[in-house]
Amino acid sequence: MTAPHGAHRAAAPTQTPPPGTYPSGHAGFAREWTGALWSGPKLPEPSAPELHSPRSLGATMRRAPFWIAVGGLLIGAVLAWVGGSTGSTPNEVVLGVAGLFAVGGPIVALVLGTARRLRIEASVPRVATWWGLAAGVIAVGVALGLESAFRALVGSASEPGYLFAGPAEEFAKLLVPLILLAVGLPWIRDPRAGVWVVVLAGAVFGIFEGIEFAVGSGLHQDKVLGDVDLSGLSESTRHALLTFAGTMGRAWVELLHVMITAGAASVIWLNLARGTRKAAGLIIGMWLAAAALHSFNDGVLTLLPGAGPQFASIVFIVALYTLWYRPLVRRLVPPDALAAVPTRWIPPLPRG
Repeated sequence: MTAPHGAHRAAAPTQTPPPGTYPSGHAGFAREWTGALWSGPKLPEPSAPELHSPRSLGATMRRAPFWIAVGGLLIGAVLAWVGGSTGSTPNEVVLGVAGLFAVGGPIVALVLGTARRLRIEASVPRVATWWGLAAGVIAVGVALGLESAFRALVGSASEPGYLFAGPAEEFAKLLVPLILLAVGLPWIRDPRAGVWVVVLAGAVFGIFEGIEFAVGSGLHQDKVLGDVDLSGLSESTRHALLTFAGTMGRAWVELLHVMITAGAASVIWLNLARGTRKAAGLIIGMWLAAAALHSFNDGVLTLLPGAGPQFASIVFIVALYTLWYRPLVRRLVPPDALAAVPTRWIPPLPRG
């Protein structure tokens, strides 16, 4: 087994590990690393150690993403209650800021955690970050245009609009990254760079949508707590509860904008980097898969009675992270990050 000097160090690298054979993170096995992705079969190597970071609550609490998420949720919760406590006319500015913190905190934490595990700062050019942010802004405009056109076509009924949100929004978030890939920009061919652009596009989209929903949460009780009876509460308490529930519910739901699209993007970019000849079918298939997951949340879970959507969406987000986002994105973790990621983020070995 060969590896460049210093490849086994846990310290942050200064560049992407060069091609070579590296420990896979699984005891007794190595794999080839092309410089951009893991490739080839698993290679028996008795000296290859098991690599992962120790898992502990203390270690998690010492990291910035944890406190960014907690701080955002706490500030957002307070502002959401204050913004709605004015009664039937909620303070939309305060609610917008509440949405920014409540939704932005968890999303930024997810983005930073992903960047650390994929060694984005060390391996992806800074231009990718700017393109990712721009892609998110463009995606918002594209999705708004598509959804407005769809509502004009079918009317203002909620159910068809919720179902269409999945295809429209997943298309919008993938649009710019795929255009950059199609025009042949060299840096975006790297799977980590491509997925990073998509992660940021999803983050921007999710934060924007979270703010939008937070601002409207006090005006649409049927979309927040359904038919839950709040008649026994004072007007100010009732509206404060609505804005609180509506805003904090979006804090979890909006994570799907990163998780769903980035998971699909990881499959697309890895297969394209391996030279698949079915690029169009692959892209369409992953877009449809992402759209189906998205529409399940928007068009099925949101129609549950009472406060059901709030609780069901939390369960959905946990399942989405466990069964979709982490299993797909962890395939991008490079050799020099293996000792610094949790066990479940170690790339899987190929079968056989």
